[in-house]
Amino acid sequence: MEQSPAIPLFCYLTSVETSFPRIRSKGMKQKFSIRTFPFEPVIWSAGLLALALITPGAGHFTVCPLALSGITWCPGCGLGASVSHLLHGNLAASLDAHILGVPAVVILVHRIIQSTITFIRKEPIHE
Repeated sequence: MEQSPAIPLFCYLTSVETSFPRIRSKGMKQKFSIRTFPFEPVIWSAGLLALALITPGAGHFTVCPLALSGITWCPGCGLGASVSHLLHGNLAASLDAHILGVPAVVILVHRIIQSTITFIRKEPIHE
C-alpha cells in the first residue's frame, strides 16, 4: 500500500533542523516542530490583515452562529466592521459600528507583539 505524500512531508517538517535567530550559542540547531511554531501571532496578524483588506460596508458575510441561526441581536455584531473601519483610518465609523473595536485592535496588536517577542527570546530546546 502506498503512503500518502502528506505523512512524509509532515515527518520531514517536524524533524528538520533549522537555525532560528533566537539561538544564541554558535552552531546549535533547533528542530522545527509544530509545538514551537508561533501560531498565535500568525493567526492574529492574518485576521487583522483580512479585515484591513476588505472594504467595510460593501457586502456582508458572517460566520456568527447566532446570526446564522436567525437571532438578530448579538453582542459581537459590528466588531469586525469596527476593526475594519479603524484599520482604514475611519475612527468615527469604527466607534459607530461597535464601541469595543478600538480596544480590540489595541489588545490584538499587544498580543501579536508580546507573543512574537516571547517566541524570539525563547531558549532553544536541548536534547
